[in-house]
Amino acid sequence: MLHRKDVVDFLLQCLPASCKIHTSKKLNSYEVDSETGKTTLHFSDGDSTVTDMLVGADGIHSATRGTMYKKLASSIEDDESRKNLLKCIDPVWTGILVYRNLIPTEKFLKAYPDLEPPTDMMMHLGKNKHLITFPVSEGKLINVVIFHHNRGTFGSPFEGSWVTDVPKEEVLHLFEGWDIRAEAFVKCVERPSRWPLHSLRPLPHYVDGAVALLGDAAMEDAYVLGRLLTHKLTHIGNVADALKTYEEARLPFANSVVQRSHNVARYYSFSVPPEGSETVPFNGTPEELDCVRNAIVDAWEWQSEPDRVWGDVEQLWLAKHSTPVSPKL
Repeated sequence: MLHRKDVVDFLLQCLPASCKIHTSKKLNSYEVDSETGKTTLHFSDGDSTVTDMLVGADGIHSATRGTMYKKLASSIEDDESRKNLLKCIDPVWTGILVYRNLIPTEKFLKAYPDLEPPTDMMMHLGKNKHLITFPVSEGKLINVVIFHHNRGTFGSPFEGSWVTDVPKEEVLHLFEGWDIRAEAFVKCVERPSRWPLHSLRPLPHYVDGAVALLGDAAMEDAYVLGRLLTHKLTHIGNVADALKTYEEARLPFANSVVQRSHNVARYYSFSVPPEGSETVPFNGTPEELDCVRNAIVDAWEWQSEPDRVWGDVEQLWLAKHSTPVSPKL
């Protein structure tokens, strides 16, 4: 597997010379000119720029989402509806703490010469916690990601920093008595970073005019949006319509991805969420394990069909531009 930095570097090399990249820019807010339709972006360093279209893929703390929803809420008269819309801005804690660390493969082999480092993604699942490991940077590093589930805390506020380095002792005890490889990976961790995993409520809007959001199904959404914006029927005059088509096609699914992610987290921690139930006792029987396995496979199946998804979106876009044929008399 490739490290994220390597993927970004590769993608940058593939961009045409006409594209200009600006790094270290943090968006604070934007405003739309009601007369021209142009969008002015305001950055944290004091800079600003004007654009025809904005796609905000700026993460869980999205300034694009915050600005969009405040703008939409300002036009709503009903207090309850306005409050519900504003609630979509701030993320909620899932009750999961994630610990991340990169281990040099050489260090792992020196400490555990009888164990093989992962050559692909490896998962260790257990009650209330799970561990994911995979090689990056051409196998020179092992990415170790530890998930600790704190039951009954979903939606509660998280007190403290969203990202902080912690001593390894905070995670060592979590995997005592587990498979020898799981224990070995955790023991090789040094000063992992701790991330309280947050999520969003279902979003009622992905688009407002020529401004769009991109997030929970980001890779698939980016593929669809890229194809749509470069479509032969798309031009500067109908960009807002194209983005609306993107929203119609992708927003319901993106919201379902959020729920699927919540379910998968429960499956990984052996807390299976059947219909109408938050948790169910898990005894580890073969039948229960088969249920978990099948549920996990089903939950991730959506990632393998981007071309089919684009085909559906294209048909929707074409239908909006078809000229009705008058019936013959």
